[in-house]
Parts: sequence; C-alpha cells; structure tokens
Amino acid sequence: MDKNSIVTNTYVLLITAMVFLTACEPPKNLSVPVIPDSDTQRMVWQYWAGGQNISSSPAYHNETIYFGTHEGKFLAIDANNGYEKWHFKAKDYIFSSPDIGNDHVYFGSADQNIYALDATTGDVKWKYKTEGVVSSSPVYYDGTIYTGSYDGYFYAINSETGNLLWKFKTNGGIKAKAATDGKSIYFGTVRGNLYCLDLKTQKILWENTFEERITSEIAIGGDSIYIHPQGNKLYSINKYNGKSNWAFEFNFSSEYDSPPAYDNGFIYIGSREEILYCINAITGKEHWRFKAGDSIYPKPLIHEDTIYTGSDDKYFYAIDKLTGKELWRFKATIRITNQACYGNGHVFFISHHGFLYCLRPD
Repeated sequence: MDKNSIVTNTYVLLITAMVFLTACEPPKNLSVPVIPDSDTQRMVWQYWAGGQNISSSPAYHNETIYFGTHEGKFLAIDANNGYEKWHFKAKDYIFSSPDIGNDHVYFGSADQNIYALDATTGDVKWKYKTEGVVSSSPVYYDGTIYTGSYDGYFYAINSETGNLLWKFKTNGGIKAKAATDGKSIYFGTVRGNLYCLDLKTQKILWENTFEERITSEIAIGGDSIYIHPQGNKLYSINKYNGKSNWAFEFNFSSEYDSPPAYDNGFIYIGSREEILYCINAITGKEHWRFKAGDSIYPKPLIHEDTIYTGSDDKYFYAIDKLTGKELWRFKATIRITNQACYGNGHVFFISHHGFLYCLRPD
C-alpha cells in the first residue's frame, strides 16, 4: 500500500470515528456546558439517566438519591459522586416518587405493582399487585405504606411483609399522593372526590367534592389541609370537617396542578403564570410573589430559610423564604418539573429529560 493510500484510509477512519462519537449518547456524569448566566460553580456533579422523561421526584437517604424513570428503571445514585449504585427494572413506567422507611424504598409503577426494595442492595423485599396503574407516590407512616391506584382503591400495606392491612373503595382512580397527620389520612381522586379517613377504624370522617380532578399532593398545616385541584384555585380545607376556609385564585387555569408546600404559617406554591406565591395560611392573602421566566410546576422544597424550585425556563432557583428575593439561580439543560430534595449539605434536582444535578446551596 502506498503512502497516499495510508493517509487517505487513516483520514476516512478518523472521520468515521468522529461521526460515530457525535451520534452516540452522552456519557453519564457529563459536564454541564458553560453557560455565562448560570452559577455553574455550584454544581458538584451531574448524572445522566439516559434521556427519558422523568416524573419521579428524587428522595435522599443515607448518602443515596433514589428516583424512577418513564423507562421503568428505578435508580440508586451515590450522593457523594453521582455514580450509580444499583438499579431495578419494573415492567412499565414509573411516575411515582419514592418514600423511604426502615431502610426500604417504596414506589409504584404502571405495571400495577407497589414495590418495596432494600435501600442498600436494590433487592425486591416484596411487591403488591393492584388492578390498576400506580402513579400515586406512597406515604410511609408507622410501619404502614399508604397509596392509591387507578383501580379506584386506596391501600394500607404492612411495610415489612407487603401484606394488605385494608383497602378502601373510592369512585375514581387515585393519582395524587396522600397526606397524614397521624390520626387521619387525606387523599383525592381524579374525579374530584376528597376523602378523610380515620387511620385506626378506616371510617370516613368526611368527604368533599370538587369539579376539578385531584392529581397533586395534599399539604397539611395546623388545623387545615391545602389542595390544588386542576384549575385555577388553591383551597384551604378544615381538616376536621372538610369545610372550605378560603380559596386563592390564580390568573390562569392549568391542567398541571402545582402541589402546595406548608411551612410555619405560610403556603408556597408555583403556578402556570410564572409566579411562585407565598400565601398566608390563615387568611389566604398573598404575602409575596417571585417571578420566574416561565411556568413553575414543582412542589417547592423548603430548607431552613430558603425555598428551592425549578421552572420551565430551565432555571433552578434559591429564594429567600421571608422576602421572596432571589438568592441565586442555576441553569439546567431543559425544564424542571419535579420537586428537589436536600441531604448532607447539598440540594439535588432532576430536569425533565433525565439529568440529576447535585448543587452546593451556599
């Protein structure tokens, strides 16, 4: 082979390799592109879950981050370095966000199962089969898992054995995460029914009905629960009798019902109108507002004196809880729709197409 042929063949091989590498998916722990208006120095690491959509919010436990994907993969990521510890594959997508108790991690799947995995190894401890999609996020309380299914039942399951303790029939599928104050449990259906059950007797204490679907998590604070059905109103409901205290009206109706968060007498909630509101929990009056560049759908994370939330404008914001002033922002690769979590001095969040970020908050 002459010298020119060698050079030509080498050049062709190099071009082929470059095209192949360009077409390949980016590796995990890929560095974030430098963006001038982003506080990139805050990022400790980034993990790429493969580009699939993610509706599951991350949970922190024992230096590990847990979440599920639309591909049906449930992941455990080392919170210190962003490397995968283990993963489990369900038979269908995972919308459910995990809850953790007694070193087990619990979540639901569209394969109709509620799962309990060993938080350290990822081994299946048990699974419970319902008759519908389980996109509701479970609640762990006092040795029991509480969650609903699109089969119309609300379930109480022994967290250690996976045995059914009881189930309650509703008039519609259940997507929203329930909430409990230790005496009663509150949950809603996609047909707009809101239930309050006695935890010990499972008797209905009261029931309320909304015209809108209930698909977002309920918040509890003081003598009230706070709920944002699909539409343009946030409601404060007396938790003892189910009667409405007040309703806060947004400017725009939305099928994406941002979940409220309660802290020390105030409600924090995002909106389609690009605003994060701080609302007095007693009066229902606006205390302050923060304006982002696009819709804010995640449930706000409250840690000490800071509110953390993401937006469709691709930014992750840190906001002063008392004043509503922006402390800093970080730009992700795509919009942010899930609640963040906090652990070991860091804040973690997921962008919609599969990037998990670890940031220094200070």
